Amino acid sequence: MQTMNAPTVYFNDATGDDAPGAHVPLLVAGGGAAGWAAALSAAARGIGVAVVEQDARCLGLTSMSQGNAAAAGTRSQRAAGVADDAAAFLADIEAKSAGTACPVISRLVAENGGPCLDWLADEGVRLDFDAGWAPAFGHRTARLHAPPSKTGVELLAMLEAAAVRHGAMLLNEARLAALWVNDGRVRAVGIVRPDGAREVIGCDALVLATSGFNANPTLIARHIPAMAQARVHGWEGDRGDALLLGEALGAMTGDLDSYQGLGMLADPHGIIVNLQLCVAGGIVVNDAGERFQNEVEDVSGAGARVAAQGGAWVVFDARQAAAAEGYPEFAELRALGALREVSRLRLPALAATLAAAEAVHRGERDDPFGRRFEVPPPRGAMQAIRVTGALFHTQGGLQIDARARVVRADGGVFDNLFAAGGAARGISGRGGSGYLPAAGIGHALTTGWVAGRAVRV
Repeated sequence: MQTMNAPTVYFNDATGDDAPGAHVPLLVAGGGAAGWAAALSAAARGIGVAVVEQDARCLGLTSMSQGNAAAAGTRSQRAAGVADDAAAFLADIEAKSAGTACPVISRLVAENGGPCLDWLADEGVRLDFDAGWAPAFGHRTARLHAPPSKTGVELLAMLEAAAVRHGAMLLNEARLAALWVNDGRVRAVGIVRPDGAREVIGCDALVLATSGFNANPTLIARHIPAMAQARVHGWEGDRGDALLLGEALGAMTGDLDSYQGLGMLADPHGIIVNLQLCVAGGIVVNDAGERFQNEVEDVSGAGARVAAQGGAWVVFDARQAAAAEGYPEFAELRALGALREVSRLRLPALAATLAAAEAVHRGERDDPFGRRFEVPPPRGAMQAIRVTGALFHTQGGLQIDARARVVRADGGVFDNLFAAGGAARGISGRGGSGYLPAAGIGHALTTGWVAGRAVRV
């Protein structure tokens, strides 16, 4: 086995059957939300699990998020008096993706997301319904769930702790470097350590949860050329290992041009500005002080639009700031001095822009971008945060079936190979405008949970 940029697949090679030293029933590649959800759900069934993580700590893209997961019909939703179900969530996925999302995966996520979050809660992984999130960006009702601290870091810590309690073990600083496939089944994996040391581990099943390919410029240029020159605000280890392995295996892929963009990345701080500012009535303007989009319609597509403006300003008042105060990144931005007084900025058209928004709010005119302004736009003393557009995460990946098994290009399945999270095809459909807020973590947890429950060893 050689250390190389992309993992290697060895077909019908005896090395896999004679793997020295170690064998685990289930090996999970990737210690993010999807990987730990798979490890937890399998370990809770008594299956021996090892999680292989390339970094010293399990962080990844999950740690850069707020840990929010979209799911329908949860106990905490019902306790809050919110009526929601899988059919409504599925309809929102189909509408937001303009009918281009994979129906199998969409149904998997919509139908299993609620039971997954309820099960995780019973295992000590708390994701509470966030009543502060009003319906927006394609969700017809409030269905976001968040860890107590509203951070992805806490979500990861809870998942890992729960999985370890059930006996799962972590092999950190170990990158997936090779697969041995005999008679169509994964028999062993090769890992490489930072010092170049190599190990081969036999396994009965493998879950690929190594995320997407946002940190691979070659793959971005090939599949998402429109974002090839965009700023990337993602995890540097997301090189597309699962996609490359899948392609070498002859797996089916889908929606490789799909991505989650960021239209509210604080510049130069590199911190995601909470969308609650806009949900509560805030606006986004260019350097002339003019709006150029519906701020509460297309959270992902805003990345390209803001980038095309050369950056923008999120403008908000005290009422809108209060809606974001409970989120740690907003407090961090305040501490860093990112909140600027609008009165000190040169935004020549802002007064006219605000007057037009007020007229929409009063029902006197239609908004040219389709926003209704059910809640008032900024008023009185206002602040602003400078933002830029960026690529956050790819949404395409390996095609999976209803049990999260990887599908072959000929339509068959790999019986003991699963994919979850960013390694798998998502539910955003084609392009950059089909992403629903919190769908990434929701998809990761749900596909991981389903994969762990489907493993047979």
